[in-house]
Amino acid sequence: MQELTKRQAIGIGLRARVPLVARILAFVLLASGIAFVGVSYYKLRNREKFVPSKKPAELSKDVTGIVERYEQRVTKTDGSYLLVRASRDITYSDSHHELENVSVAVYPPAGELHDQISAARAIYQPTTSIISFLGNVMVETKDKLKVKTEALLFDQNTEASQTDSPVTFEKENITGKSVGAVVEQKATKLELKKEVEIVVSPRAGTGNNAKASPRSRPVTIKAAHATFDQGTQRLSFSGGVTAEQETSIMSGDTLDALLNQEKNFQKGELRGNSYLRTMEPGRAAEIHATNMDFNLDKDQRLESAVAWEDVKGRTLDAESDMELTGVKSLDIKFQAQNDRSLLKEMNALGGP
Repeated sequence: MQELTKRQAIGIGLRARVPLVARILAFVLLASGIAFVGVSYYKLRNREKFVPSKKPAELSKDVTGIVERYEQRVTKTDGSYLLVRASRDITYSDSHHELENVSVAVYPPAGELHDQISAARAIYQPTTSIISFLGNVMVETKDKLKVKTEALLFDQNTEASQTDSPVTFEKENITGKSVGAVVEQKATKLELKKEVEIVVSPRAGTGNNAKASPRSRPVTIKAAHATFDQGTQRLSFSGGVTAEQETSIMSGDTLDALLNQEKNFQKGELRGNSYLRTMEPGRAAEIHATNMDFNLDKDQRLESAVAWEDVKGRTLDAESDMELTGVKSLDIKFQAQNDRSLLKEMNALGGP
């Protein structure tokens, strides 16, 4: 065997210690990194974090012109036009306008019937199609819808108005309120964003001397969200809804309410977790079902109802006790008696 020289022995020893040296070096680097992070955190602990600004760009405050009794007509390519009037128009260096005691009328290509928005103040930027209305804002459409709020954005291109502020509205015998709304003037639709409450008051015929019947009553509807299609006379509610009239209550996940020619509530279509309860003394009852349709008579009182899918029903403090479960559908009839609408009969159709 070849003998190891002294130099070879030293080389072998150094190679044997390489892993140990590497581990020591790694530990030193790790400790240095932790120390650096700790020192940096200590130095920067009180410094405010950078947060990107989400605020809109500020409008200029440098006034370049003031016009008293301002009036301007803006004609669109389709022949329709906007007529803008204000007691004062203030122009600023960035070209935006601030209008005081302002009204904007939207005229169709032909005819004089128009939609109008008025407010205490408005801000208009020529580079956009949006006009911001502030303070005592009122929207009046040509089909007699009136909407009141404190802040509103109007898009000149789509002729749609929207707000997230509390809103009240009325159209003939229908009144209501919500938080937030969208008025689509071209499509004649009103969307109520949340916390909706609508009252449909009974209305007599179209004659000048017509009067509502003494037994007619309003219906109050509450829901998380609603839309009112004025063209089809249909109110659609979603997000959980209840409809109440004195001693009667109807509820479900959604409700489509159809109005007749007199704008009275004529038919309701409940879908999902449907429920009907009437509490007239001696005729009280409740019905649960997946779906339910109910009809109101010409005086806007309950006339009939049909429930189907997972139907359950029972009388409550009635003249005769009755309880049913597992039927496919249930036909409910009501009877007019003086100024009341009393439960007359319930007919079960089919078994499980």
